[in-house]
Amino acid sequence: MLIGWSAYRDGGEAGGGSGIEDALAARDGADFVWIRMSGPEDGEVRRLVEAFGLPELAVEDAVLAHQRPKLERYGDTTFMVLKPAVYDDASETIALGEVHVFQGPDFAITVRHGDVGPLDEVERRLQLDPELCALGPAAVLYAVADLVVDAYVPVISGLERDIQEIERAVFDAEAQPPTERIYALMREVLDFQRATSSLLMPLDDLSRGRVAGVHRDLTAYFRDVADHARLVHERSDNFRELLNGALQANLALIGLQENQDQRKISAWAAIALVPTIIGGIWGMNTGVPLEGELEGFLLLLAIIASTSGYLYWRLHRNEWL
Repeated sequence: MLIGWSAYRDGGEAGGGSGIEDALAARDGADFVWIRMSGPEDGEVRRLVEAFGLPELAVEDAVLAHQRPKLERYGDTTFMVLKPAVYDDASETIALGEVHVFQGPDFAITVRHGDVGPLDEVERRLQLDPELCALGPAAVLYAVADLVVDAYVPVISGLERDIQEIERAVFDAEAQPPTERIYALMREVLDFQRATSSLLMPLDDLSRGRVAGVHRDLTAYFRDVADHARLVHERSDNFRELLNGALQANLALIGLQENQDQRKISAWAAIALVPTIIGGIWGMNTGVPLEGELEGFLLLLAIIASTSGYLYWRLHRNEWL
């Protein structure tokens, strides 16, 4: 549905509303118009295609969603896909949405998918920064990209906290092995890494002025966003290595614990075998000395106790018990 629109002229906002026909009418007297949509309906999209000549392939991507970050150029229209992210610390999951941006000579259209936050901050920024707004509709593309990348920082912080907790749990003898938690967080990190890695090349193109229709003065702005995105990607890559290391250490400690348990079981089995063997031989009625006598019974107990005690001492000394 249509969330709203704003028209800009001479670096300031010249009007706004929520009707698509009003937005198209305001286009004539403005430098550019920005139309904001969320989960667009087919009829609304068709109207925008007719009014702005949007490329069919890009429109299909924007309606169906489930795209990786990318940047494409269709004639005088730039189409970019970004993946905003929100980290839920309670469930240790990353919610990924999508923002599709169409930018032409006198328009910018943003299409959101997923509940990952509105673009109100972009609108406020354009209102408070006339110099940025004066650089044309590509300023909307920059402001959206900057907002999305800035929102990656809390995600990185949340992941870092949980990885530190996992590292402590791995070496805590009283804690349950966090194997399942490690695997789950690794999956979230991989999904997040795919979103950030695919964004690096489009931002690099924008920061180097390789995209037509983007004001040259915006390259410095995009360079800052690209640097932040690269830093986020590097940190997420480090998280993957840390989780791999934690997983290997966790599995090694589990194997060590299982080996220690097996050694203890074997040690106690060896001690228990002593009275079994001695008692079995003594009770075979083969004429052993002192058979049937109290002295013989006490001797038997002494042999069993001393042998078992010696075995326990040696096994304990060798850290089997």
